[in-house]
Amino acid sequence: MELGLQTRIPSFTKETILRHGSSVEVPEGAARSRRAGGDRKAQVAFFEKNLGGESSAQLTVLRPGRKLYTRILAQGEPVALEPYFGQTAQFALEKSIPVKKGNVIGLSVPTWAPALSINQPGTVSWRASRPKGACNDFSKPTAQTGMNNVTRFFCLYRTARLTYSATIVSDPKPSNGAATGTTAATGTTGGRGASR
Repeated sequence: MELGLQTRIPSFTKETILRHGSSVEVPEGAARSRRAGGDRKAQVAFFEKNLGGESSAQLTVLRPGRKLYTRILAQGEPVALEPYFGQTAQFALEKSIPVKKGNVIGLSVPTWAPALSINQPGTVSWRASRPKGACNDFSKPTAQTGMNNVTRFFCLYRTARLTYSATIVSDPKPSNGAATGTTAATGTTGGRGASR
C-alpha cells in the first residue's frame, strides 16, 4: 500500500548506496511478524480483506532529488511474506538490481507487510510516499510500482523503524590496470621481480 524509506536510525542514516554494485537480496526483516495478542489467522484475514490481499513487499531503488522528491529507478520482484511470518527471512532476487553510489533502497509494499518495529527512540524515523495532508490516511494505496515515477516522501513517522535491509555486492575494480573481463598473466615487470 505504500513505499517506505528509512530516514534515521542512531548510528545509521538513510539506506544510501556508498558505491556502484548490485542489490541481490530482498529485505531480510520484511517477513518478521510478532503476535500482539489475538488470533493470528484472524489478524491476517483482516489485513488481507482491508489492505488489498496477501502480504508482500519488494525492494525499490530510488534516486533522491530536492524537497523530498525521488525517482524510481528499479524494483525487485514482489515477494509473498505470509509463509515466513514469525521469523526473519532473506530472499534472493531472481535478477540482481544495479545500483549506483547515492541511490537509496526503499521498501515498496503493494498490499501490506508486518515490517515496522514500533516503540523506538525519538531519534528513529522513516518516511512514506504519501501526499501532504494524507499522512494518517492509510486506506489509500501509495505504493509506487512504475519505473521512472517521481514520488514525494512527505510524511515522516517517528519512533518506528522499517525492518528491512538489502545486501549490496559492490562492482569489482581491476587491480594493476588489468582490463575488465580478462585473465591476468603471470610474469615479471620492470626488473622488480613482482608477479602480476
